[in-house]
Amino acid sequence: METPSWTVVLLGAFGLYILSLIITAIYNVCFHPLAKFPGPKIAVIGPWMGGTSGKLRRCTRNMVPVFASTHKNSRARRGYMNKYFSKRNMSSLEPLVQERLDRLCSRIDERLKTGETLNLDGCFSALTGDVITRLLYGNNFDYLGSPDFQFVVRNAFMGFSKMYHLARFIPLAVKILKLMPLPVIQLIAPPVAELQQLRAEIAENGYKKFHADKWDVEEKKSVIVSSLNDESIPPAERTVDRLVDEGTVILLAGTDTTSRSLAVTMYYLLSNPDCLAWMRHELETSLSFNKDHVYDLGQLEKLPYLIGVIHEGFRLSFGPVSRMPRISTQDSLQYNEWSIPPGATVSMSTMFMHLDENIYPNPTKYDPERWIRATKQAWPTPSFMTLARIVLTYDMELYNTTDKDIEIHHASIVGYPKKSSNPNFGHIIVKVTGKRALPAAA
Repeated sequence: METPSWTVVLLGAFGLYILSLIITAIYNVCFHPLAKFPGPKIAVIGPWMGGTSGKLRRCTRNMVPVFASTHKNSRARRGYMNKYFSKRNMSSLEPLVQERLDRLCSRIDERLKTGETLNLDGCFSALTGDVITRLLYGNNFDYLGSPDFQFVVRNAFMGFSKMYHLARFIPLAVKILKLMPLPVIQLIAPPVAELQQLRAEIAENGYKKFHADKWDVEEKKSVIVSSLNDESIPPAERTVDRLVDEGTVILLAGTDTTSRSLAVTMYYLLSNPDCLAWMRHELETSLSFNKDHVYDLGQLEKLPYLIGVIHEGFRLSFGPVSRMPRISTQDSLQYNEWSIPPGATVSMSTMFMHLDENIYPNPTKYDPERWIRATKQAWPTPSFMTLARIVLTYDMELYNTTDKDIEIHHASIVGYPKKSSNPNFGHIIVKVTGKRALPAAA
């Protein structure tokens, strides 16, 4: 019997592969449990990602994605960390935030003297980075002292955001890259190198002390050290390596998203003088002042217009706009006439929700008053204290910054404007024009 040639074998294998694709496509389009849901067919016939806007669309063929941890583990890990980010615990950071605001104001004073412009995204990112590192590791890394507010966390986040889609859909590629020497990674994938450098900085600033038997008073208050000593957490979940990795995720996730919200809020305030004047009036007539410009958090949290300013700034900065997948593991989800089966991945973008005119009339308008009668929610301590301090201490004006710098053109975790050769495009740049006199006490 004549042996088939390699050409015949390869053609046969290729034919079987094509046939399997056709069968899979027919199943996904016609017989899959999610086949009844509307959406572009190209997104479900094979391993390609679709993207649509609208109320309800099927965007992928798969019901259940693969994650690094189980639903049970993920929920437990959130529980371990949640208590450290409670309102009570965050309120205890008030002295730290005031100290870091003093540092920020000293840097702004430098720009006022020299006439240089100020990148609000950069300085607010450094501020939030310092607060988070102090909370996590027991000491801040003084990112506010970085020249031009360029530091490893910010660079790592911006780098990772460029690699986000690759890391999400082909995680093995990133794992392979991380095994390579740093010089090689810098040549092949600079964003991954930034993440490696961030890990190295955390190790240099505090990693070794987490292996120590004794800690100072401030270190004992840190999330990492507290978790290491928390016997309610399983031993496998409170190793130094795992907790430092968890802290790195929190640092990356919390730094630039919070700072962008603050920067966008300042953009809208400076673009709407009436809103800025009303906010200053509320602050000046409601607060007790001193020469150090320190304002009581308890008072700030009771000011309705300030709350509206923060809510509206957060709404229009959107936060992470990439779709965040969620899975109901046991129960069906009901959306209007659609019943979504358990195990199906459901995801949505904050941008579509924040611009839904059924919820927010005239959604693109910056209108803090829409929140005056809204239910009060807890917001990060630094947001209240930072906005009050900056607005009452300095006069600023936008510098070569327009609506195009905050328009969302594409998403890589957070939203970005169109690409530009201008390195400042997409950033909120201001000129500090003066320092305000201390108002009389109310």
